[in-house]
This record gives sequence, C-alpha cells and structure tokens, in this order.
Amino acid sequence: MQPLTTVDVTTREVPLAESFPTSYGDLPTDHCYVRVSDGETVGYGEGAALRTFTGETAATMAVAAREHYAPAVVDEPPDAALAALAAARDHLPGHPGAAV
Repeated sequence: MQPLTTVDVTTREVPLAESFPTSYGDLPTDHCYVRVSDGETVGYGEGAALRTFTGETAATMAVAAREHYAPAVVDEPPDAALAALAAARDHLPGHPGAAV
C-alpha cells in the first residue's frame, strides 16, 4: 500500500434544522472534517466537538489534527499510519475526538 501523502483538515458549523436537546444540552453543530489521501485513494473522517464530554471544540480538534496527528501519519503506509496515530494520541492527552 502507498503512504499517505496529504491530510487536509477543516471545520464547519452544521446547524440542525431543529434543536436536539439532550441531558447535557443541545447537540453540537460544529464539526472537524479530515481528508486523507495516498495520491490515488481518498478517505474522509468527521468528528463532532463534544465540549461537555471531552472539552474539545472544532477549532481545538483541527489544531490537534493539523499540528500533531497529521505530521505523524504523512509519508506512512496505512498500517504504519494507524500505529503512528496511536503513539501520537499517547503524547497528546485530552484530544480524543481529534484523534479518532
């Protein structure tokens, strides 16, 4: 398998058509999106900022993904990238949503 060549990260506010209250408050509407590619194949991921549970916002998730996780996986084949991501998670506690 080819190594990952790019990791693109962006955030978006995706408002709900109607409020969706839970026991912890309304569901979050800010999300972090990730696109990875090896030059031929593209994969996508998304994470909702669950401030109540993790303390993360879409902005903090994006910073962690861009500055910490992406450099750990670029130039690695998929299996090695997964191992590198796991190791990177151990060095940046408190950002579980960004690492998934």
